[in-house]
Amino acid sequence: MPTTECNAIEQGLLGNTIGFLKKNVIKTDTNPEKGFPSSASRTLDFNDAGQTKQGGRLYSFTTPNNSKLINGLLTVSYLPWGEDSGYYIVLEPKGGPDIMMTATLSGCAVGYLRAGDGAVRVSHHNVQSYKMDFQQKKTLGFTKNTLHNSDYRYITEDTEGEYMFDRQGLGFVFGVRRNGKWTMYHQKVEQTFKSNLVMFESTIEIFSITDAGVF
Repeated sequence: MPTTECNAIEQGLLGNTIGFLKKNVIKTDTNPEKGFPSSASRTLDFNDAGQTKQGGRLYSFTTPNNSKLINGLLTVSYLPWGEDSGYYIVLEPKGGPDIMMTATLSGCAVGYLRAGDGAVRVSHHNVQSYKMDFQQKKTLGFTKNTLHNSDYRYITEDTEGEYMFDRQGLGFVFGVRRNGKWTMYHQKVEQTFKSNLVMFESTIEIFSITDAGVF
């Protein structure tokens, strides 16, 4: 039930955030935004998609065209991504949700800048270029803290015996507000597809957290 998953995400992020992010993965949307979002506040649902390598849970975003979506139960400030676009939101010391999350990062970059009144501007940039990392570092040069493509992204393919492993590095950024102050967190995740080359069994998807912390 979405209620169980959404409550677990909310309690985990607002509680021991780093401890939660070192065991659990909140896999948000991967689709690009079209046009201009009308509001940063969105109400989302998640389902339990299995166990992470660390023994936590994989919470997977439930899209609107999915029959499992009942009602959005977790309200967050959500920062999407768009192709060759830059989106940003301003997190205020008061008002709005106490949780911010980005879309899944598979090549984009996120940076933030604090204002004197405690507000935080968070920017999510995507540059479609073979120099993506270099270009995004330029476009986010005004920010003080960043999570860049080169900080989390990699793609590898290798075999071990009769198994093939396709691995990809993903990134996530979360914000949590406590007593009017925002703390920003990054999480780096390895997504692995394991295939049996002999038996032609269905591919197994494995998620493992490689790093989580304040940035």
